[in-house]
Amino acid sequence: MEDEKYIILNELIQKDFQMDEEESLISEDESLDPDTLHKRLSILVAYLLENDMHRLLSAMYRLDVSEAKFHEAMYSDSKQEAAINIADLIIEREMQKVKTRLHYKKHRKFWLF
Repeated sequence: MEDEKYIILNELIQKDFQMDEEESLISEDESLDPDTLHKRLSILVAYLLENDMHRLLSAMYRLDVSEAKFHEAMYSDSKQEAAINIADLIIEREMQKVKTRLHYKKHRKFWLF
């Protein structure tokens, strides 16, 4: 069940950041380690902060991350810290979606006719 959460999380991040399969944070042959996922997401966010702010803001909109929380994360002491804090927000929001998806997947059989 835990692996399934991180598989879905990786897929959601890939979708919301409009990444190709080659750009996935975790490749198919790697184990799904939450720390590795967080570290790679932080690196992606740091890159986008420096090079493609529009793409980052578009992803935040698609993710429906709280604008107030995003601005708070942006005003961190360093860009590295900002990237880590934004990655935390992304994972927090995506995990809400994962839990909802798994809940309805589990209970789906009860509302099928």
